[in-house]
Amino acid sequence: GEVEFRSILYIPGMAPLNNEEVMNPKTKNIRLYVKRVFISDDFDGEL
Repeated sequence: GEVEFRSILYIPGMAPLNNEEVMNPKTKNIRLYVKRVFISDDFDGEL
């Protein structure tokens, strides 16, 4: 079978003030949606 992906990834214009903010699980805001259906926001490791 053939698989096709389309995605939107937002990257803010300014980096956070400290690295602790980046690694905080409460501020990690990457979410996976498939056909407008929420799948997951729990990703191990960094992207």
